[in-house]
Amino acid sequence: NKGIDFEVTASLIEGQNLNWVLDVNLNHFRNEILELPQEFILSGNKRWEKGRSIYDFYIEEFAGVHPETGKSQWFYDIPVLDDANQPIVDETGKPVYETERGTTTNYSAAGRYYTGSSVPDLFGGINNYFSFHNFDLSFLFTFSLGGKVFDHNYQMLMHSGLPGSHWHTDILQRWSSENFTGTVPVLDGDQFANQRSSRFIADADYLSLQNVVLGYTFPQVITSRMGTEGVYLKLKADHLFLISARKGLIPFQSFDGYVEPQYLPVRTVSLGIDIQI
Repeated sequence: NKGIDFEVTASLIEGQNLNWVLDVNLNHFRNEILELPQEFILSGNKRWEKGRSIYDFYIEEFAGVHPETGKSQWFYDIPVLDDANQPIVDETGKPVYETERGTTTNYSAAGRYYTGSSVPDLFGGINNYFSFHNFDLSFLFTFSLGGKVFDHNYQMLMHSGLPGSHWHTDILQRWSSENFTGTVPVLDGDQFANQRSSRFIADADYLSLQNVVLGYTFPQVITSRMGTEGVYLKLKADHLFLISARKGLIPFQSFDGYVEPQYLPVRTVSLGIDIQI
């Protein structure tokens, strides 16, 4: 594992009544397998091999919808055959494949390929703090750029017909006899229509406004009359918004990029008061 953490805090404005402090935290991380006791290890939707990352997705690659039948298609490698119609192998005994891949509607014949990594290129947070006279305001953004996630929630909502189950609105783009250009497989009850594939890989980019705090410190002339050392009133809001590749997608659920059914972080607004006696 190798990475870089960068953090800087700067007082951008320092005045008698107005102040602005900016805090920026940036992170970059890379993971590489240096040695294995064997050529590779399959681990769920990952394949570990020397020179790659444990966070690289290795799954079936979606090849779109068959224009005539509306069936799901996946890529597979076409072996090179000799004159006797037997597969040709190289000097290490591995099969030799054609340069161009084929497509199949048979999921069991689909090949598996590297389809991106769950490791983001850059992630971090930006925190701002302002003060003006007796008021103060702070807000924190977190973000991530690059990387992929496997959206299991979306996968389950794009089934080909399960009684009592919900669908994602993208199902309206399905192929049908009236819509030959549909980008979603036909609804015919095929259990393999929404099987694991790159179709459910999504960008992990996101921007989240984690919290905002607005505060007011009562002047001493008022607090002294109240018989207190100090009074601070604050209004706080958490999880105000999240922008991601798909509505409802929470990319930061886990670092391995597998997004399971989970509610969005609850948006809360609270009012509090701190009294020093």
